[in-house]
Amino acid sequence: GKSDTATSSTSAIDDLISRVDLRTVVPAQLLASIGDKDWKVRNEGLEELQRIVDMNKRIDANPGEILNVVKARLADSNKNLVVSALGIMGGIATAMGKPIEKQYKFILPSVLKGTKNEENWRKVEKSG
Repeated sequence: GKSDTATSSTSAIDDLISRVDLRTVVPAQLLASIGDKDWKVRNEGLEELQRIVDMNKRIDANPGEILNVVKARLADSNKNLVVSALGIMGGIATAMGKPIEKQYKFILPSVLKGTKNEENWRKVEKSG
């Protein structure tokens, strides 16, 4: 059926282009900086993580602690950092593909809270 073709094409792509384990390319100190009390340090950490996600178009299904760290920034008092975190979540979801669905119940409530503020939506639209 149709789903067999989709599954086989996905595995064919996986055979050609392996998925990157984010845990091996994101240093622990970068994750720590994203949780720093100084918003400038958090911002630099998020920018670096965004670069890493952008460079790795295919991410494996186990991002480890990375989703927790980014999820925490969705409640940041600095709305610009919330917007950055939303962008990173989107990048991870795109790069992960179908396996991200297993993470939905874990991340979706925080994403919705992060986007409920109309001002955040305007910033996302402008940055996109």
